[in-house]
Amino acid sequence: MPDVAIHYQYLASGIFANRLHKSNITFASELNKNYNIMNKTFKIEVDCANCANLIEEAAKKVNGVTNISISFMTQKMKITFEESANSEIVMAEILKIAKRIEPDFEII
Repeated sequence: MPDVAIHYQYLASGIFANRLHKSNITFASELNKNYNIMNKTFKIEVDCANCANLIEEAAKKVNGVTNISISFMTQKMKITFEESANSEIVMAEILKIAKRIEPDFEII
């Protein structure tokens, strides 16, 4: 397992899928399981694509979020939380930010 530290660094920053070679994807998946990085998908209600983009950019700055993707077309939000993050606190902060950008935003 060469470059284990480098691969964990990519994994921890939430960009491992884009930076790892195909031969290392399996290793990265196993590493993800071993370090308890939590991924969750939520159904949301967002009224416009621009609002979804603004919310996504703002939510990326929340402590405890490793990666977030908000899709207006599918009305879904995918979040990767940091290992030590309390997901309830992080979600409350994301909802607060989202409501400032779009008052009708809902997490279902």
